[in-house]
Amino acid sequence: MCGLIFSNPAFSQNNISGTQPSTPYLDSVSVDIQTNKIILGWQKSPETDVIGYYIYHRENDIWNKIATINNINTTSYIDNINLSTTSNSYSIASFNSDERSPIGISPTHPLIDGYTDGYLNTILLNANFYLCEKNIKLFWNKYINMYSNTNPETESLEGYKIFRKTSNTNFQLIYTTNKNTTEYTDENIEMDVEYSYYVQAFDDENYKTSSSNIVTKLSFDYKTPAFNYLRHASVKENSDIKILWHADNSAKISEYDILRSENNINFEIIGKITDTINFLPDSTFIDTTALSDKKTYFYKINVFDMCKNFVLSSQTAQTILLSINTDAQNNNILEWNNYSGWQEIEKYNIYRKIEGSNSFEFIDNVSGDINTYTDNISQYINTSGKFSYFIEAVKDENLSQYSFSDTAKSNIQEIIETSEIYMPNAFTPNGDGLNDKIKPIFKFVKDYTFSIYNKWGQKLFETKNIDEGWDGRNNKKVLTTGVYIYNIQYINSNGVYKNKNGTITLLR
Repeated sequence: MCGLIFSNPAFSQNNISGTQPSTPYLDSVSVDIQTNKIILGWQKSPETDVIGYYIYHRENDIWNKIATINNINTTSYIDNINLSTTSNSYSIASFNSDERSPIGISPTHPLIDGYTDGYLNTILLNANFYLCEKNIKLFWNKYINMYSNTNPETESLEGYKIFRKTSNTNFQLIYTTNKNTTEYTDENIEMDVEYSYYVQAFDDENYKTSSSNIVTKLSFDYKTPAFNYLRHASVKENSDIKILWHADNSAKISEYDILRSENNINFEIIGKITDTINFLPDSTFIDTTALSDKKTYFYKINVFDMCKNFVLSSQTAQTILLSINTDAQNNNILEWNNYSGWQEIEKYNIYRKIEGSNSFEFIDNVSGDINTYTDNISQYINTSGKFSYFIEAVKDENLSQYSFSDTAKSNIQEIIETSEIYMPNAFTPNGDGLNDKIKPIFKFVKDYTFSIYNKWGQKLFETKNIDEGWDGRNNKKVLTTGVYIYNIQYINSNGVYKNKNGTITLLR
């Protein structure tokens, strides 16, 4: 019987028929590593009237008789029970010709009368493979009631031997623990190998042993992300910055760290996206703390594998910061930094919105190596003077290993033009086609009202039409040469109400 050595029995040598025989001790309850069956072993009873043995198995704290052996010379028994997820406990009793059994098989057996140590249990071995730690952990229940060969009342368990094999090797002893240790972590393993283990309890005389069931675990490695590509860092209309990246989703990813810097040297983590269940964290992040209208930022993404180990960083992307100046020739001059993060930029698109419009309109583009643009707004001097712009970088798809159609927007930059009003001081409405009407010359004003009064304060003319001037008449009546008062009311480009007064001379 594999792995079993039997102790001397604690039987009385003579017994009088009609009395109960003494209780035998099981030498071993062990799992045969060849057949995976449970084997019980004991020694032959020396009592003359013993004719056989009863075998008991405990299930749900109830002792059930599972076998009757009608042969005193039989000293082992194989239980064909399927190994369960719990340890199996067994007890044995001898019986004589009067079918009397010993006192106390176990605490819950009907024949018990205070005896508590008359059973042995199997060692149930379990194992877990820990992918991230790359080890296999074994754990088992304590083997109880292994008694000394010379003193049946003294427990003699010394420790446990751990055996291991692979498909290419036989079982080999790899470690020995003390009797109080019921777990072991095998760190010395390779990936993609099937390992089998069993544990064997042994006594202090190295005489008795009891083996556990065999457990088998396959070690395997996991795929780490091979790439992490930052597609763009683009400013949204509300000044937030959207970060979008493309990661190796064929691997399991536990976390992304989003890092930001203002100098491309000192990066700090501004966000984390994790998924330790499906290992597919979202690959989009919105930075709501950026001051995108004042600064340009550098971003990169760190990716962590399913075991939370840092694997690699993406390339760095720099946002576009747009600034605008104006000149006396009604030119808005746009300047911006190069977007970085792509191998090449195909072009920059320029978008503009005039106050009162519902949306931005595309107005022009420049090649990817140009970082300035001049927008002449002379044709818009009759507007309020508030203009908004943003720049859109367009990736050159032909010069990248990733063929995404990507764009990256700058901040939205507003510029408010200076309102100006000039009023001539005289006109000659004589019908010669020259200087026959008078009106203000202005740019970038709104809610305009132009009025003319005589010296007594009588209103002679009023218009809100920026193209209409005064022809020197009042209700079609031609007025004489003289000095008249004008009043101009308007809101300037900064939204401030203005009132301008003065005099003009009408010459005939």
